[in-house]
Amino acid sequence: MTWSNDRGPLGLLVLASCAAAVEAPASAETPPTPLGGCDAGTVATSWDAVGACSSLIATLSTAAPTSVSVAFHNRGRAYYELGDYDNAVEDFDEAIRLNPLCAQAYNDRGTAYYRKHELDRAISDYDVAVQLGQRDPRTFLNRGLARQGRGELVPAIADYGRAIELNPTDAIAYRARARAYVQQGSLERAIADYDQATRLYPNEASIFVERAHARFNQHNFEAAIDDFDQALRLHPADLNTLYSRGISFHRAGDLDRAIADYDGVIAIDPDYVAAHRSRGIARHQANNYEQAVADYTAVLSWEDRDPETFRNRARALLELGQYERAIADFEQARAFSPQTSASLTQELADARTRQRRDLSAATYLATTSPEGDDQSSASSGEDFPVVRTTAELTNDPPSEVVNNETLWAPTAASSNDQGEIARAPGSDAYSGLLWTPASAASNHQGRPARSAINVATNKSDRPSPDTVAAPRRGAFRTVLRILFG
Repeated sequence: MTWSNDRGPLGLLVLASCAAAVEAPASAETPPTPLGGCDAGTVATSWDAVGACSSLIATLSTAAPTSVSVAFHNRGRAYYELGDYDNAVEDFDEAIRLNPLCAQAYNDRGTAYYRKHELDRAISDYDVAVQLGQRDPRTFLNRGLARQGRGELVPAIADYGRAIELNPTDAIAYRARARAYVQQGSLERAIADYDQATRLYPNEASIFVERAHARFNQHNFEAAIDDFDQALRLHPADLNTLYSRGISFHRAGDLDRAIADYDGVIAIDPDYVAAHRSRGIARHQANNYEQAVADYTAVLSWEDRDPETFRNRARALLELGQYERAIADFEQARAFSPQTSASLTQELADARTRQRRDLSAATYLATTSPEGDDQSSASSGEDFPVVRTTAELTNDPPSEVVNNETLWAPTAASSNDQGEIARAPGSDAYSGLLWTPASAASNHQGRPARSAINVATNKSDRPSPDTVAAPRRGAFRTVLRILFG
């Protein structure tokens, strides 16, 4: 059994029954026609097979139609192996015209149509092959793939089931049915089929990755991590798997391990945008605001119109007291995301309010400090609120919609050829890892949240104007210290 990411489980079938017509004598006096280099066993050298079949077709012009049919059929297979699906279809057409009862020719033409993304024609040919008595499990597998590609999950699953009945040791059929179950949302059934596929083919990393995706969608993050571990043992260089494991650690709440996996991805591929974005969020959650800002800035160097990253960077900048930069980022986020303008406007207003309050507090501290003294005075009385923290990022999870192929590729979903796992290093498919807007930086009572800094404002405790020197160099330094750290 071989696995191929570019061609997948689709394959042309053996030509035993149709080829027999060439080898059988037309009469007791007529010897069999030799296939030479045009037999199915030499299609691996496809260009040679095309030439051999073409020569054979020329010499068989007066032979029995079934004999010529096999030559066209085999040349069609050679064209298929070369990726020349148009010429393959033409040769299969001629093979079927000459021998309309050859079920395998219909199967193979259906497979070529599938590669041309002509799913209706593919299914029609598979139907004819089955009606003619084709019982090869791959015919049912191929028809299931075409039906799944057309969104017909129930009949596709039935075809995969029939393929498994005919060949219970076919890991490809279990895997295909598992993908259909994932697409259907039947995760338990999908995992059961992935279990069978891993048992039958324990050295195929991509099956463990796909099962990990299904377990991730069940929020069974520990089991998903186990599968990603196994996949990485089999294929240590797969950055997409390493990134996906990082996402699983992240969702499990293990920020240190998540960041370590993101670090590993970025060390090998510094342009892996999704890893920078996710690491920025993890660092933000770990209160490493400066490092979070660095990651968000890296993301924006590639995606300079990403409103969520502008928003997240603005929140981190607020935590650092860098109000002007934060306000500028909120403005950018609002410009690039009109649909969330209302919530962004609220956050922008909160940032400006916070800036004014910190400036007022800093100014008051300066005016109540002796000249050159950077220490604030404090006494009992009414507190003057000074905001130094914003609301934390909410824990709303990233999008749980992971297609039947990949956790890191969205999505956007991708139903790529046969549901194969998308392999696009650096592709920012799992961009769902962007937390929702933080709540307004307030205590929900109309007042900003209090910080650890509280300044006494009891009038009786304030120094008299006579004790306040002006101008105050120390006051100015105090303002700068509180505003910019």
